[in-house]
Amino acid sequence: MGKPTILVKHGKIVYKNLRKNRYPLSELLSGLRTARYPDIEYAILEATGEISILSREELVPVTPKDLHKKVEYHGFPIAVVIEGKVQKRNLKLINKNEEWLKQELKAK
Repeated sequence: MGKPTILVKHGKIVYKNLRKNRYPLSELLSGLRTARYPDIEYAILEATGEISILSREELVPVTPKDLHKKVEYHGFPIAVVIEGKVQKRNLKLINKNEEWLKQELKAK
């Protein structure tokens, strides 16, 4: 198994490493586009053939934790109506009933 190779360093393509690994530029560019990163600091060709991408630090999205904000856990989302049919089992899982559902729908 090979070792990881840097293909993009400080936002610039390292062509020497592309050639050394016989990695097509078109494949790298396609991978970077599909990853939808705004600005890439590093792209690393992993031993598995996958590309790991690291964004520039100043462009990484801010999280509530970064702002020292507490976030209330709302639980796992679960569908209570699917294709117009009430899912009684799912209502039971969240300790709600059809009356609650009707009130929620009226409030919207």
